[in-house]
Amino acid sequence: MKMYLPANLDVVALLKEHPPTEIVNFKRDRLIYIISLVISIPAFNKDLITKNGYTPINAAMLQKKFRNYDKYINYLLSYNILITDNHCINGKKSRGYKYSNLYENTGIKPITILDKQLIKAIKTNNEISEAKAKKYNHLLKWYNHNLKIDYDIAMAFLEADLNRKLLNPSLRDLDKDGKPKDPHLQHKCALHNLEMIKVGFFNLSIDDNVKRFHSTISNFRSMLRNCISFGGRKLLSIDIKNSQPYISTVLLNESFWKEVKKGENCTNFNINLFYDKYFKNIFNNTNNKLSSFVTLVNNHIKQAGSDLHRYKTLVQQGKFYAYLGEEFTKILGLDYTDKKYLKPIVFQVFFTHNKFLHQND
Repeated sequence: MKMYLPANLDVVALLKEHPPTEIVNFKRDRLIYIISLVISIPAFNKDLITKNGYTPINAAMLQKKFRNYDKYINYLLSYNILITDNHCINGKKSRGYKYSNLYENTGIKPITILDKQLIKAIKTNNEISEAKAKKYNHLLKWYNHNLKIDYDIAMAFLEADLNRKLLNPSLRDLDKDGKPKDPHLQHKCALHNLEMIKVGFFNLSIDDNVKRFHSTISNFRSMLRNCISFGGRKLLSIDIKNSQPYISTVLLNESFWKEVKKGENCTNFNINLFYDKYFKNIFNNTNNKLSSFVTLVNNHIKQAGSDLHRYKTLVQQGKFYAYLGEEFTKILGLDYTDKKYLKPIVFQVFFTHNKFLHQND
């Protein structure tokens, strides 16, 4: 299994100059694994690439791999391979680490680890269960030797992109707080994913919380997906505008709530498909009457010109976020014209428990 480290870090020379005598049963591959996490974690979650360049590394996750992980981290800190923000909040933020200045502004290189126990622990953490593999086979089946990337073009783009951002900071991408991302870490993460795709390792996983499917490609720089092909054929990207609000409108269609009689063919989503599994508990727990909601949806006179009707129209036209941004700006006097600031607000309304409003936060 390959890990990726800063290109100018010579692990053999490091261990020869500073023998890790204080680490009982020291294993080189464990040290390499920790060093590689500074790149691999944000490479798989680009939201973790921030202005300060620190990567949060979860201690509990490391301890599952090997108990004395802290000894390895202390070694790396002592000899200025890593530096830390030394800031953690229990249950909210893990302590952050990044490469010291000596290793920050370089490319990356692969290094092979052979520790069978460590490799097994890493694979177990990333494995998709047989049940999930069957359920998501329509996606998983495409991740094979036919999926290729034009390595040279992608590499040339990444090098030019880094130089542009270093020469002109206004071109840097912004994190979720609107601050410019660290271009060196962003570059390393993109290189990491490029190398992974090149060797055919796609790091597939399914989020148990929101059921989203993740892979090296879904976390890859969007522009660089133009370099990817399948069986020699170019790929196309299709995006659904305001997709979550759009999907929600199925609940506002009369056909969804129509009862399909036995023997009839169903061409639309309807309550018979979902009611027992999902909606029964929702309506019972919130003391809502299903009949009242169905009446509202069915009453076209009440819907006409209403907020409900306006919502459906804006969503179906793909103009929901633009409209919302204009209204926020007009009523609140705040600039919410950028969709990336609006989406978290909309998602909070969609997916947060109603009791959230009564919390101190």
